[in-house]
Amino acid sequence: MRIFLLAAFILLGITSASADTLDHYHVYYRGHKIADYSEGRRIEITLKADSITPFDSIRVKVFRDAPGGSGCTYSLLIFDSKAPLLVDTTQHSPDFVFALAPLVTSYRKTGTRVFNGYYTEFIPGVKTNRVISFAIKLE
Repeated sequence: MRIFLLAAFILLGITSASADTLDHYHVYYRGHKIADYSEGRRIEITLKADSITPFDSIRVKVFRDAPGGSGCTYSLLIFDSKAPLLVDTTQHSPDFVFALAPLVTSYRKTGTRVFNGYYTEFIPGVKTNRVISFAIKLE
């Protein structure tokens, strides 16, 4: 009986410790933090299209409990309603930045209001890559 209780206690400790490892994302617009998200939640940002300037961008600062290690590569992909709108493989860190001008241009040309994106961290030697899913909504 003691062995059973000890095993249950160890399993409970492992389970609670693994549930505590969540990544966190801080979203910045014009240098100000506008939102906080935790792993497992899709980042959703709503902005007024008329207030976006040609130089505005979104920056997402990623806080990871477990680092990706060296040799990781990163890819940013944003879709409008029909096709990829922005593909960027020049990102070099878990944090990422993207300009809003292409989204506003697409919005004005096609009327697309929701843009879906994925930021992927490709980790060498690992089958499952880290993906951050997000949506930008223009009003």
